[in-house]
Amino acid sequence: MRARRIPSVQRCAVAAAFACAILFPPAASVAGDTDEITIEEASGRELIALLNGNTLIVSAPGETGGAYGYLHLKEDGTAIFREMLPDASPGRIRWSVDERQRLCITETLDPGARKDCGLFRMKGDDLYIYGDNGKVEHAKARLVRGEPRE
Repeated sequence: MRARRIPSVQRCAVAAAFACAILFPPAASVAGDTDEITIEEASGRELIALLNGNTLIVSAPGETGGAYGYLHLKEDGTAIFREMLPDASPGRIRWSVDERQRLCITETLDPGARKDCGLFRMKGDDLYIYGDNGKVEHAKARLVRGEPRE
């Protein structure tokens, strides 16, 4: 599987940004299937409430076995993001929800860092991120309970 970069908002969400170590763990080693949270359909604040404290594992449509990365939102407004690329390392980012129910991510914990926002919608294992530019990003995703495990 060839590693590739993903668009900014999606990368912040699953990888901001949506960070990886030298070895890429397959999605199955990040969390066990028994801990998976089934989502029929959710978006905006409702989906963000489900993400909070849990781990979103994201992969490209049509790809199996690996993942772009994962995003773990913490209640303190920070998140751990890991992008599955050979030159990436785990990162801590800041997150918030704006008045339009969009998930907003900064790629660093610096207060003045640029913020990217997108409306997240999940239907089954399809994750859609609607950006300000009118562009819609699509990825496959699953939500598992708790923090990422490697």
